[in-house]
Formats: sequence, structure tokens, C-alpha cells
Amino acid sequence: MKKIALHLALILAQTATVCASERPWWETEVAREMALMEAQNEEIRRAIETELQFHDHAVFAELERLSDSYLEQTEKQWSANDEAVIRQEVERLNAAMR
Repeated sequence: MKKIALHLALILAQTATVCASERPWWETEVAREMALMEAQNEEIRRAIETELQFHDHAVFAELERLSDSYLEQTEKQWSANDEAVIRQEVERLNAAMR
């Protein structure tokens, strides 16, 4: 009895699947929903790309500002070191001339 019920259920499920796949409105509905989702995905992708571009520009500007700051610091440090070396050399030459 259980086998017969199982076989009948399988036959009915197969028949229902065939009927559902043959309905043209179903395919049209799926195609419409897919087109809608693709449009939404494209809109989301564009929004993400815009946000990433803004973020990239902001990060680049911040890195450029930090780079300028470090360059200025390094130049000041080199100038201070060079000035001390030059003063020592001038004093040495002056002492040698005396």
C-alpha cells in the first residue's frame, strides 16, 4: 500500500512539474523578475563603484597629505643636520687657517 501511494505521489509530482514548466506565464514572470533583479544589481554595482571611487580619492588625498608632512619633516631634519655639519666644517677650516 505504501509503495502504491509513493508511486502515485511521484507520478503526480512529475505531472505537476511538467504542467508548471509548460505554463508560458511562469516563464514570462521569471524572465521579468530576473530583468528587474539584474537592473537592481547594476544599480547597486554603480553605487558601490561610486562610493569606492570617493573613498579612493579621500584615501589618496589623506596619503598625499601625510606624505607631504613626512617630506617636510625629513627636509627640516636634513637641513638641521646639514647646517650642523657645515658649521663644524667652517669652524675647522677657520681653526686651520689661524
